Amino acid sequence: MERARASRLAAKGVKAAPNRRIRQGSAKARMEGARRRTDDSAAAQGERQELLAVAFLASSAFLLLALVSYAPDRDNLVGRAGAFVASQLFAVLGLGAFVVPFACFLGFVRAIRRTTRRIGFPVALSYLVLV
Repeated sequence: MERARASRLAAKGVKAAPNRRIRQGSAKARMEGARRRTDDSAAAQGERQELLAVAFLASSAFLLLALVSYAPDRDNLVGRAGAFVASQLFAVLGLGAFVVPFACFLGFVRAIRRTTRRIGFPVALSYLVLV
């Protein structure tokens, strides 16, 4: 591997900047930085959990309105998309389609509870595949 050539500043006699790869500061400062990163990741995890809860609640409300107001020959309360989703759910699951909004609502309840484990993608997917 070739050695990097000296910068123009070094040729003029200006002191070079310290190597950034070398850690500077005390161990206490490094620990505070690590703790701050851990707190940031916990906050990001909480935000993801809240977004997941909102997605579960919105999908539950959408599906329930689509299924309750379904009529085969016309649109329903949530428009063409709701009519399509309701017709497909009724075609595949029949009256069991009403379990899907309930399962989404249970996912919402589990997502907002702080005492249980966090919901990950596999658990969220399993709620949708439950039926």
